[in-house]
Amino acid sequence: MADLTPIFGPELQAALPSWLEELGNSDQKHLNALAVLTVSERVPVSSCLAKLFPTLNPAKAFAILQALEKRLNEAAEGDGHSRNDLTRIGPVASGPSTCR
Repeated sequence: MADLTPIFGPELQAALPSWLEELGNSDQKHLNALAVLTVSERVPVSSCLAKLFPTLNPAKAFAILQALEKRLNEAAEGDGHSRNDLTRIGPVASGPSTCR
């Protein structure tokens, strides 16, 4: 597997317009909210869940976040980025702890 190049901060902000065009309204809102959080390479999943799904229980919110991650990565692929450049939730083995 190739090395991943996480995108965050100004680089993420610059890439947003092309990805937003490929997403539905709900995903656009979620991506914009995540972009505000991603000022560094890693963001606590708890912060992502609290920002995106404040009224849902953590397990349900995490499942929705994983589905969102898939759609966001598909949008990033169309812009020449490899899968997981945009988001990666991990470590999976020990449960959700950080997003990148």
